[in-house]
Amino acid sequence: MKFGHAHGWLARLAVIVVAGTATVVGGSGSARGNSLAAAAEPEYTLTDLGAVTAQPRSEAKAINNKGIVVGDSFNSTGPDSAIVWRPGATGSYSSTALPNLAGGSIANDVNDKGAIVGVSGQTIPQGERAVIWDATGVHDLNVTVPAGSPGSVARGINAKGQIVGDIGGAGGGGFQWDAGTVTPLGQSLFPTAINAAGEIVGRHETLCCSFAFHVLFAGAVPVDLPTFGPSSPTGALDANDSGDIVGASGRRHGTPPFAYFVPTAAFWRGDAITNLGTLAGCDCESSALAINNAGTIVGYSDGPDSDPYFHAVIWKNSSIHDLNDLIPANSGLLLERASGINDKGQIVGTGYRLPVTGDPRFDEEHAYLLVPAGCDPIDEAALADPASIDSLPDRDGDAIPDCWEEHGASIRASDGTVVTYPIPGADPDRADVYVEVDWMTGHRPQVGSLPDVVAAFSVDGGITLHARPDEEVPDIPFILFRPGTRGSGAQDDFWDLKVGDGAACHGYFGTVAERSDPHCGALLAAKRLFTRYAIFGDHQFDSPGSSGVSEIYGNFGGNDLMVTLGGWSASSILLAGGQEAAEAGTFMHELGHTLGLDHGGDEARNCKPNYPSVMNYLFQFPYPHGDPNRPLDYSHGARPSLNEAGLAESLGLGGVRGGIAVFGNHGIPWTEPADGAIDWNEDGTIGNSSADINRVDTIGDCAYPFEAVDGSVISASFGALLSPTSVPAPSAFSILVNGMSNQQPRHVAVYWNFVYVSLDRPVAATDSVTWGYTRPAQNPLTLLNGTVRTSWSSRTLVNRTGVRETLDDYNDWGHLVFRFRDGPGFASGAGQLAHPDVPDMTVDEVAATAGAFPRPDATAPDTTAMLSPAPNAAGWNQGMVTVALGSMDEPGGSGVREIVYRLGSSAPVTVAGDSASVEVSAEGTSVLAFYARDNAGNAETEHTITVRIDNHAPNIACGAADSAWHAANVSIACAAADSLSGLAQPTDATLTLATSVRDGVETADASTGTHAVCDVAGNCATAGPVRGNRVDRKSPTITVSVPFDDATYVLNEVARVAYTCDDGGSGIASCAGSSARGAPLDTSRIGVATFSVVATDAVGNRTTQAAAYLVGYRICPLFDLDQSKKAGSTVPVRLQLCDAAGANASSLAIAVTALAVDGGAPADSGTANPGNTFRFEADLGGSGGYVYNLSTRGLAPGRHTLTLQAAGDAMIHRIDFLLR
Repeated sequence: MKFGHAHGWLARLAVIVVAGTATVVGGSGSARGNSLAAAAEPEYTLTDLGAVTAQPRSEAKAINNKGIVVGDSFNSTGPDSAIVWRPGATGSYSSTALPNLAGGSIANDVNDKGAIVGVSGQTIPQGERAVIWDATGVHDLNVTVPAGSPGSVARGINAKGQIVGDIGGAGGGGFQWDAGTVTPLGQSLFPTAINAAGEIVGRHETLCCSFAFHVLFAGAVPVDLPTFGPSSPTGALDANDSGDIVGASGRRHGTPPFAYFVPTAAFWRGDAITNLGTLAGCDCESSALAINNAGTIVGYSDGPDSDPYFHAVIWKNSSIHDLNDLIPANSGLLLERASGINDKGQIVGTGYRLPVTGDPRFDEEHAYLLVPAGCDPIDEAALADPASIDSLPDRDGDAIPDCWEEHGASIRASDGTVVTYPIPGADPDRADVYVEVDWMTGHRPQVGSLPDVVAAFSVDGGITLHARPDEEVPDIPFILFRPGTRGSGAQDDFWDLKVGDGAACHGYFGTVAERSDPHCGALLAAKRLFTRYAIFGDHQFDSPGSSGVSEIYGNFGGNDLMVTLGGWSASSILLAGGQEAAEAGTFMHELGHTLGLDHGGDEARNCKPNYPSVMNYLFQFPYPHGDPNRPLDYSHGARPSLNEAGLAESLGLGGVRGGIAVFGNHGIPWTEPADGAIDWNEDGTIGNSSADINRVDTIGDCAYPFEAVDGSVISASFGALLSPTSVPAPSAFSILVNGMSNQQPRHVAVYWNFVYVSLDRPVAATDSVTWGYTRPAQNPLTLLNGTVRTSWSSRTLVNRTGVRETLDDYNDWGHLVFRFRDGPGFASGAGQLAHPDVPDMTVDEVAATAGAFPRPDATAPDTTAMLSPAPNAAGWNQGMVTVALGSMDEPGGSGVREIVYRLGSSAPVTVAGDSASVEVSAEGTSVLAFYARDNAGNAETEHTITVRIDNHAPNIACGAADSAWHAANVSIACAAADSLSGLAQPTDATLTLATSVRDGVETADASTGTHAVCDVAGNCATAGPVRGNRVDRKSPTITVSVPFDDATYVLNEVARVAYTCDDGGSGIASCAGSSARGAPLDTSRIGVATFSVVATDAVGNRTTQAAAYLVGYRICPLFDLDQSKKAGSTVPVRLQLCDAAGANASSLAIAVTALAVDGGAPADSGTANPGNTFRFEADLGGSGGYVYNLSTRGLAPGRHTLTLQAAGDAMIHRIDFLLR
């Protein structure tokens, strides 16, 4: 284990596993040289923050986005001192010791408002205190700690001022502090950080091991994060505002019984864990200590070197780097760990002053600050010219300088301050595209819209698209979008939202935090050079009904775009694949314009069948009757060119199996399988043909002029929908070719707003063709609104017969233009508006029809209903339901005129158009009946849909606690019912809740558990807890005072029995001993006796307490113990066995044995005491006694001890005698 100051719980991750137990192990390395190599071109400047007066060592824990650093200064003996280092105007730092409650303190974190949290009061007897420092001083967070706890510590603080920390000792655990309210997080959770969203991360301790956890907010259920293996000790240390989490998890080394875990840096995103690894060549320890909002991670790692310390490291672009290699040479510090990093990429941590000895008792630790070297700062005013960064190195070609991607954009603000704009997630070796996405009120992008496009860029283009929703902006129903064009109102054009009233930072471009920064002008000026701006909005003024609009600037891309689906009906959205697909297709299409793509890739030619790109109006959306499975993609340029003048129909498109070719058949959208031969001219044969296959009359970019002839078909647009039932006879038209009436109309068809007239033979490309129309008596040309078209004569047609083009595919991905120019101030009016992208085609427009021309409409519309929100699997909703009715007519039909619906028994409601919305709020079951009618008068059969609503949770009634005491846990009966959707689990109708009082516990206020009862609709209520239950599962307690266990008494000694019985629950019912309280204790027999007490409480819990005691003789000497005898002589030892009153109990039947003299074997004189047994003499002492002739030969003058024991008496008795 390498040295370092207080790596906290990580030091415990290295453990050796032996027979299921864990023992901490460690080690050390040998010292290496006293200098460090550094990069030739350092990426960071280093500032040694130094130590504070009387504290020769320091460490930095955290840094906020204003560059304020916090930590502590310390020495080897005294308490720590919390320190704040603040930057000055010139970039230099000054240090200040923070005030204490008492004793020492440590600062652990600081937010952007300058609030600092940590711990103070290291000498307070009751333990340390979690504190916050603000402009007014230090303040105790008043976190309650249990008795015996060493105190509380604040670990982290977020932008909202929410604080997390933990309480030490038994009964401790994590807490959150929010505006004075302390919320416990649980005794097993130890939080380390909290992000801006309130998400908390830290360490979860269990009986077997520790886990990293995260919890979305205080009080929510914590979620354990994955580990590197079973039982791997794991902990989370930091989380950024996107929810990315870093920390460490143990990797198992060795094999049992000598297996151990080594901490290894870990990164979590969602449910996945990533091993961040260690420095090259080292299978050893590392940890990730901090992560910023750009996803850059810092921490420490052991390395292949031989010095005794860890090395501070940084993880960026999926690789680890030793920070010691990224600082100038001879910087004077060995960077040991990096503890914090802000969004500007500034890093703080702790290092050792060089040279190092390898002994941390003597090597001096210093806090340090690293600032990205970056590019040379660019003046804020110069950023108005986008060319100011064009000359900077850019190896991935994404128009963002390498140094900006690595270190952030460095800008010298107008007041001279150098500020850094971090570019989150930028990679100088992979192209990045940044789009800030705002939305008008009511038009927030669907959850999957932007991720769908991000995935397309990543998988298909190898490009990282950074596009996330930012904020809501005001709704401007018909917004003006023309680069550089301002409307007359305060809020009527795109620029009113993007830049506001013209004052710096008054628009919505930039996040709220960026616009609130004191140097917002500089930050946003830099951001404009690499970030496009998108708004998801309502309608647009430039082309009402268009799905979107964007900028294109000459040889550059544009940087502004809009998605404007607000005017689309529910049925149109449905036909475009749904809201998510419509948004994704439009966003990627308009973004493509800003990346230099046109509707034909490198040209404006649209509707090319062989150009499978979202830029192509044929493929912007996955139309169900076009190519519903078209990928969301730009073209890769893989399809062959098509010469319309000579189409080899047998070759088709060379498309993939199952794909669909979409093209124009005399202007009508048409489909054929894409993986075989294609009859391009639809003449029923496969050969070589000539056809205008990118002509689609329903798409403005792809349509012919107002009136035209192509071969044998005349087409004319009337600008409004025509009635499909008013089709004049061919004789109503007169055709002149080169001034002669040599052509006869053969067939007339009306489709959408077009009239098609087929001739009996093709015209030549050089022919002049005119036509006339005489209003017939029957079925004249009539608009859908009833207006009858008048007659005309000798109108000249545009002859397109010989107009054929070569249609080419284009490799979009290989030709994206990343460099762009902003509108006002950047392009000086040189920008052109990209073609407003109308809702490309409805299903009607791309439907494949059976014949060359549409048939009269004789089919009723088809109406579908969609519930929002969708019901659950059982068909129920929990609140108001909106039913969206969308209807569509047959391809080429007359169109939907109206929808009629009826809710329950209410009167029918008629809504004009092809969509309607119905709100259903009544609880219970409601039936909505509906049908649609088209403009030809066809009405469909009425449909019905059932809406079930239940917005009330089940009713629950539980019994109350009785007043009785119970010997076992109590069960309380509950009944649940739901009158609408019914109970989700029928068994919940009758249920029981039980208390869970453990054995050995008694309480008068036991609570039952709880049980969630849900109905079929998903509404839930909670049964319980029921409080006030009296449960006594603890036996009474008995205290025996006389006799106490192992007490000794003399024969017939008088002692009074004393004992008590207690019960803290139901109370004592009986308490009885072998003898009554105060009765004489039985001491009438020699030996071991037992006294017992039995206690029973009111619910039958029973306890027995027994005390064993000893009854023995009293020794009554029959000689003068203080009279000395001559050493070496025989000493007759005479005695009697007596009771407590001195009465003689000696008897020939009771043997007394001499055991030892001064611990050695005794010796008698002669044979009077065989076996060292005292001789009983009946007349000794007048009533009988014992004598032992003790030989004192070999005993020195002085006092000696003879030990003896009487038969049946467990006591060892002693007699002292004196020799002279």
